[in-house]
Amino acid sequence: MRVQKRLVLAGHGWTVLPGMGIFEDVAAGVVRAAPLCEPAVWRSIVLVTPRSGRETPAVKAVALALVNVVDSAVRRGHWPSAQVRQDGVPHSDRG
Repeated sequence: MRVQKRLVLAGHGWTVLPGMGIFEDVAAGVVRAAPLCEPAVWRSIVLVTPRSGRETPAVKAVALALVNVVDSAVRRGHWPSAQVRQDGVPHSDRG
């Protein structure tokens, strides 16, 4: 994403990036953003860990940190198109 943003800032075109990835740049006025629509764009983001029960403490720590960062971003409105599922797990219907 960093390379794509640098190319856009250098005037080499447009790109499609998730709102979460450009939130601070938009707020600072560095870039402009517009939602994609018709047809609606959506994706699922999944964090997968082994079912074998052989997760190391490091894997558990990183997985928990990722879930917490995403959850915080969604709840604070930094990822406007994402939603938190009924079971408390963040998910996104769009970007």
